[in-house]
Amino acid sequence: MGQYCGPMDEMNLAMLILRVGIGLTFAAHGYGKIFQGGRIPGTAGWFDSM
Repeated sequence: MGQYCGPMDEMNLAMLILRVGIGLTFAAHGYGKIFQGGRIPGTAGWFDSM
């Protein structure tokens, strides 16, 4: 029948899902910084608005 999935296999799968999610978040953030501005004047304006 099915293969036994031990606790380490479950932990590895959970860590893989977490790493992929965090990686996609970083990639989206970096994309916004590189291709949609995100330079020093924009950051200064954001701080001024606070």
